[in-house]
Amino acid sequence: MNHSICFRGRIGQRRPEGSSRLLRPLSSTLALFTMHAFAPLVPAKDKALSIKPVEIQVGEAALLSWAVEGNPSVYLSGIGRVPPSGSRKVMPTSAVSYFLLAENGTNISVHNVRVNVTGARGDDGFPKDLNQFRYPISTKTEMGLVDLLDRLRDVMQNTLQFSLREMIESAKRIVIITNLSERASLLDGKDKAIGARRLAFRVDVSPPSRESSHIHWNISTMVDYRKRIEKTWRTERDEKMYRAQADLLNSLLKNPQAAADRG
Repeated sequence: MNHSICFRGRIGQRRPEGSSRLLRPLSSTLALFTMHAFAPLVPAKDKALSIKPVEIQVGEAALLSWAVEGNPSVYLSGIGRVPPSGSRKVMPTSAVSYFLLAENGTNISVHNVRVNVTGARGDDGFPKDLNQFRYPISTKTEMGLVDLLDRLRDVMQNTLQFSLREMIESAKRIVIITNLSERASLLDGKDKAIGARRLAFRVDVSPPSRESSHIHWNISTMVDYRKRIEKTWRTERDEKMYRAQADLLNSLLKNPQAAADRG
């Protein structure tokens, strides 16, 4: 089933049913947020994103296809910035929802498809409990949403070498989480009993709202450690370590040149 997220601007201002445009609200307006589920028999021209087949075995590929009218900036989760139309083979190792975000000026449309994967085994390396991320820091930006998401993907995946998982949470925000990755840089050598530390990031991206015309992102981190003589991972208690990693990612997002130099 395809879904489109629809943001509506001024109270009483209506779009035709099935519209998926986001209006950046003016300061004197109230942003209403609703979700529309497209019926299975929606005309093909209204399906901006599709995937075939919708169920695969681990190791098999599915074909994502998309076509968006006009000349918008387009972002496709799991892939990044893409042209307004095209197709791409994907080989997910577990069930996943893909979303396509098309931005044209102040109008933003979002479309979802899902593929189920059978035969998935073992731990995929991503945190299971998203509430374990701590000490968020917040930043606002005048960047476009596609530009921001593309920069996030570039910095987190290419510069910092994390795997990413992207989702739309409760039709309110875009959430990006990374896998848990062991980082030698988190070992300072002072505590000889610590054998390894690992890190994961969570970034929440919120579209403009009645409180702000800017896009906001929140960065929070998850850090745990393992003693040399143990296999059990324990939650890190040093708040400074969490904040230092969040500050690092935040600075790289604000300064593309620093990210390029680091990469």
